[in-house]
Amino acid sequence: MPTGAYRVTQEDLDQRKKYLEILPEDEDRLRGAHALLQRHATFIIDRFYEYLFAHEHTRKILEAPGLVDRLKKMQAQYFSELTSGHYDVAYCENRVRVGLAHDRIGLSPEWYLGAYVKYLHISSDVLRQGFGQDYEGFYR
Repeated sequence: MPTGAYRVTQEDLDQRKKYLEILPEDEDRLRGAHALLQRHATFIIDRFYEYLFAHEHTRKILEAPGLVDRLKKMQAQYFSELTSGHYDVAYCENRVRVGLAHDRIGLSPEWYLGAYVKYLHISSDVLRQGFGQDYEGFYR
């Protein structure tokens, strides 16, 4: 991060994980589901952008020529990191940096968080299909 930028400490990260109730077992589960999610990453990301384009506010932000193609490439990297099950200080600082970028372009938290919920729903659908009736594997 640039000098003077917001820094995340290990204590900050631990506090965020506690608040979000992210346990080591949750990270293990994500590592176990990572390959499945990666096989469907393009599908998930495409559905996510279809959702964004269905809403005027987010569609206007994405209108610049070539922007969506660039963002989808970045989204693929983000999705891989998100589903990796490895959340350290560097990961958290990157998330803060992206949040600040969203703020600069006028994508306030209610839009960002709403879109994120949709992202999770799409991913959950893929997980449910991938695990089938193996509820223990899905919720373990």
